[in-house]
Amino acid sequence: MKRYLFLFILFFSMACKKDKTVAMNERLDGKWKFINSKGGFSGQDVISAPAGVTNYLVLSKDFNYQLLSNDAVEKSGKYTLKTGVSDYLNEKADFINFDGDLSPKTYVIKGDSLLISDDHYEPYHTLYTKAH
Repeated sequence: MKRYLFLFILFFSMACKKDKTVAMNERLDGKWKFINSKGGFSGQDVISAPAGVTNYLVLSKDFNYQLLSNDAVEKSGKYTLKTGVSDYLNEKADFINFDGDLSPKTYVIKGDSLLISDDHYEPYHTLYTKAH
């Protein structure tokens, strides 16, 4: 009986983890307009798109992404999501990892804003807004 209870708990916990990833991914799904990136060594660096250039991050439910510059694809690939403890914040955080990146980045969605941040000291924080 204990074995069945253990298996039930194991499968239930795996299902909950998958459901959370699906819910996280649904909130990320869509086209996000790049606003700026702030941070760096001094914490004061600000990177914006050059005049006349509009950059987007497009995330799809099937874990594909595209980086667009004036609607031309600059980079594309796969991304993964997970929840863990942030090295920088030293607390639980949601992470996104784009293929080819050395380390995952934390992300937070508030309303129509998406903030993606490096998970180390002197991080860059990149702000996007949902494109409608």
